[in-house]
Amino acid sequence: MIERFTKNAGDKSMIGVDDPTMMLVGDVVPDTVTLPAGLGGGTRAVIGSLTADCPVTGIKCRHLVLGEHDGGKTLYVAESDQFYWYAK
Repeated sequence: MIERFTKNAGDKSMIGVDDPTMMLVGDVVPDTVTLPAGLGGGTRAVIGSLTADCPVTGIKCRHLVLGEHDGGKTLYVAESDQFYWYAK
């Protein structure tokens, strides 16, 4: 069984979804992320990560690259004061 973890923006720890006694601590780039319902839900593979200014707050933060989304645009999520999903 593959364990999934949940993360809050800005927190260096991740808690196990099925077993909340499991925790990962550190700057881990996940293999997949779960899309919010507004973006169709489901999971998407993470194909890269980078550090850049957040498109909303301007704060330097980590961005995960999730590959193409509807319309062929690359989908990203920036982890600033919260998660910001965007395409370009």
